[in-house]
Amino acid sequence: MDSFVHLFLISSFVYEFIQFVVVDNFYALGYLILLSILIAIFFLLRERFTTLKMLTVIVIVWSIGMLILGFVQPFVTVFGYIMAPWFVGLFLVMSVGILTYKIRRGAT
Repeated sequence: MDSFVHLFLISSFVYEFIQFVVVDNFYALGYLILLSILIAIFFLLRERFTTLKMLTVIVIVWSIGMLILGFVQPFVTVFGYIMAPWFVGLFLVMSVGILTYKIRRGAT
């Protein structure tokens, strides 16, 4: 999972950057900013948290950011595919549930 997050964040950032600069897609700017924040969080805080907690926090921040973008923009996409708000909300609920379970259980 740790390798997947590296791959997903960086490849998604490059894709959205190309969409914004080359294709001149203005709607890619919001997601590009969200990805920049996620990459910064991931690389700055990965030594402080376990992999599972870090991945859960990344998914929670991604879900909240996508929901905010969904209210601001007419649509949000990941690699050109439109993300439905219920799907992003499902990710958010699952991530909060997993993080809550792990914290209550005391697993690190």
